[in-house]
Amino acid sequence: MYAPPRVRGEDSIWLSRAQLTALGIMSISTAILAFFIGLELGQRKVPEPVVITQDIGLIPAEVESDALVELLAKVEQAAAKTATTTEAGVLSFPTALTETEVSVVLPAPPAPGEGETLLVAAGEAADAPPSDQIGSVPGPGYALQIATVESAEEAKAKVEAATTAGLKAFSVAALDEGVTRWHVRVGPYGDEKEANKAKAGVLITLGLAEATLTRVR
Repeated sequence: MYAPPRVRGEDSIWLSRAQLTALGIMSISTAILAFFIGLELGQRKVPEPVVITQDIGLIPAEVESDALVELLAKVEQAAAKTATTTEAGVLSFPTALTETEVSVVLPAPPAPGEGETLLVAAGEAADAPPSDQIGSVPGPGYALQIATVESAEEAKAKVEAATTAGLKAFSVAALDEGVTRWHVRVGPYGDEKEANKAKAGVLITLGLAEATLTRVR
C-alpha cells in the first residue's frame, strides 16, 4: 500500500535514530560520572580513625619492686619458722635400743579330758566318798552323755534318776566359755562298740531321743 509522507508540524521535534543513540550514550556517561564523583566525595568526608597510644602502667615500677621485696621477706620468715618447728619436733633417742632375744615359752596343751573336773554326784569316791554319793567312780573307757545342766543340783537329780533306773551314772563339771556346766553321763563302757550297743537301751530306759558318745579318761 502506499503510505503518504509525514508532514512535520511546528510543535513537534523529530530526532533520527543516530541522534537518539547519541543521546542515550551521553545520559549513561553522565550517570556513571556522577556516581564516581559522589563516591569520591563520600570517601573524603569519612574521618580517619584516631589511634591513641599511651603507655599506662597498672603499678608503678617502684611500688611493684617494694611489694615484691616484702613478699619475698615474708616467704623467708615462714620457711625459717617451719624449719625451727620441725627441728623442735624431731624425736631423739639418747639411748640406743639394743636387740635382745626373748624366748617365749608356751604352756603345753592339756591332754584330752584334763580340762574337766570329775564330780561324782552319785557314786562311790576312791578315797573318802561323801555320804550322799550313789554308785561307783567311773573308770577309763566310753560313756553316753545324756544331759548338760548348769547347776550341781540338777546334775545330782538326773544322776539319781538314772541310778534308780538301774544305770551307772555320774556327772562331770567343765568350764565352757566362762560358765560352769555339768555333763551327766552313763557308763563307763569298755570300748566304743559296747557303748553304741548299750545306747538304745539307755535311751529307752530314760525316755530320751539322743545321747552323745564320749570318752572317759
